[in-house]
Amino acid sequence: MTHKQIAKEFYEAFAQKDFETMAGYLHADVSLITPLARLEGKEAYLGAARGFSVLFTALTIRALLGEGDEVMLVYDVACLPPVGVSRAAAHVIFEDGLMKRIELFHDTTPFAALRGALDA
Repeated sequence: MTHKQIAKEFYEAFAQKDFETMAGYLHADVSLITPLARLEGKEAYLGAARGFSVLFTALTIRALLGEGDEVMLVYDVACLPPVGVSRAAAHVIFEDGLMKRIELFHDTTPFAALRGALDA
């Protein structure tokens, strides 16, 4: 299986909120870098994914590019109001056939509004 196929299956599993499948593609020492946080380790990543999963209803991959140990995805996440559709990108670096580093790129502004709505 190529790294592009792994990344595609990983994000398809995330869309289905299938954390067991996701875990099988993550390196034990995975790093997650987002505009809001940096997390280390598989369990920390999966915890963040579970937390985020309650905020979205759909995840759609728009583009998938890759060469060697690097893959880039562009995707849309349909989130609860007031966020709506969030467009994002993920840069994934593989080690030993597993996802070792995942850096996310997205606008955080709509999520601040959601945080405010949830706190109300």
